[in-house]
Amino acid sequence: MLGDTEVDWGYKLTPQAALDGRVVPYPRGFVLGGSSAISESCTGLISRPFALIGAKITWFVGPALPLDDPLRWWQSEKYTVVDSRDATEYDATHHSTAGLHHIGLPVAQSDLDQRVIQSLSDEFLFNSSINSGKPIGFGWFPVSVKDGARNSAVSSYLAQAYLARPNLHVLVKAHVTRVLQTGASDAGPVFRAVEFVQNGDVSFKYTVTAAKEVILSAGAVGTPAILLHSGIGDAKVLEGLGIKSTLNLPDVGRNLSEHTLSAISWEVNSKDTFEAFTRDSAGKEAAEKQWRDSKTSPLSTPPCTQVGFLRLPKSHSILSTTADPAAGPNTPHIELIFLNGFFGPPPPTGNYLTVAFACVTPTSLGSITLASNDPLAHPIIDPKLLGTEIDRVTMREAFRATRKFVTGPGFKDYIVRELSAEVPDTDEGIDAYLKATTAVEFHGTGTAKMSAKDAKDGVVNPDLLVKGAVGLRIVDASVFPFIPSAHTMLPIYALAERASDLIKAVHKI
Repeated sequence: MLGDTEVDWGYKLTPQAALDGRVVPYPRGFVLGGSSAISESCTGLISRPFALIGAKITWFVGPALPLDDPLRWWQSEKYTVVDSRDATEYDATHHSTAGLHHIGLPVAQSDLDQRVIQSLSDEFLFNSSINSGKPIGFGWFPVSVKDGARNSAVSSYLAQAYLARPNLHVLVKAHVTRVLQTGASDAGPVFRAVEFVQNGDVSFKYTVTAAKEVILSAGAVGTPAILLHSGIGDAKVLEGLGIKSTLNLPDVGRNLSEHTLSAISWEVNSKDTFEAFTRDSAGKEAAEKQWRDSKTSPLSTPPCTQVGFLRLPKSHSILSTTADPAAGPNTPHIELIFLNGFFGPPPPTGNYLTVAFACVTPTSLGSITLASNDPLAHPIIDPKLLGTEIDRVTMREAFRATRKFVTGPGFKDYIVRELSAEVPDTDEGIDAYLKATTAVEFHGTGTAKMSAKDAKDGVVNPDLLVKGAVGLRIVDASVFPFIPSAHTMLPIYALAERASDLIKAVHKI
């Protein structure tokens, strides 16, 4: 579903300076459910306190948070026990069973899962619940799957029961171009109208007006782009593009943050890998038939079922010269994701293991800007990947940790060869590899960031209302003031659950 398809916006990052000018694809969901409907269906972790407000799909809650009720963060989930897996493998204590969004452990398992467990050590610790509030260690990915199929935001929150409500109307193939100012008040300009086009036809623009408020949830790319086209942003920059300023908010589009991602692949001595059905038509047909018959088979489980989180060593020299970007001692810097096959279209022969590794505490900040005043044109997306020394150091150490992990006892007689074996274990050698291979986890945040109500920076207040405006609220990952040290699906769902409470309270619904 990623790439040149009708359900992907087809974005690309602007050439990345620290990656020798490489252009990196940046898929975003152009479909109901957004990116939750097209990314992988594993689940992710919260590791920073979002105190201002009182989630490839991954589902973690991360380090313990200073909240009155930590369950607030995963109240959206409905954890389901999918088999009789022993509690020593996974502790589900820290999950809710009362929410709307189905998650559970992956049903389909492979030989790789146990090899990961067998390779754990004093350095690579086992963690029976990544969601316990202490995510450091290695263990099972909870997955967003129901009845063997992807469980996205649309299947949970826009299911048939809710679509049948008489006060809900869903319009597809509509592209919002602007939010429109409908008046003025002592508190600032009023925005209660939305302009959109249908089927990409700009010859006629529709307008709808809200009685109470407009809620903008177009994501970390779409939300700032819509605001900027609406004249909400840096007035001088917008006027240079021929866009009339309606509200001067210079931080719109700034503060873009992303998790950097790379990977190493090995040829392995196994037939039980993705290649059994990604490269072989008979294997693919068999997997599809099994799924149709029983909703099982490898197709019922995301490609990654095991994950690990690590911190940089306290003694690392970078931490003596640079502030630790992690929120605290339980927050990871590095993520390792284990995939039972080649990451991408496989070579014509052989079976493979891939370990993807990521920096989950990036300090590089980029931006979303406009190339023109054409509201249907793609914005310029520049996260400035690996733009800081500590981000580069973290990715180097992630590379080294990945190589070291597969020397564990579980991989004895399993590894045939590393495909990148020529990369030397030097900073220069690893940096060259990272420049050629680094991509992202598609976890963009921060482009309409939240700040204190009286703060002069930021885009929204803690109630998610746009600063200096009336009638306009933002509910998506763009409002996060900093990126979670984890996959962003759960934090986004938690934000949306909290936003719904705020909206119901203010309008007495």
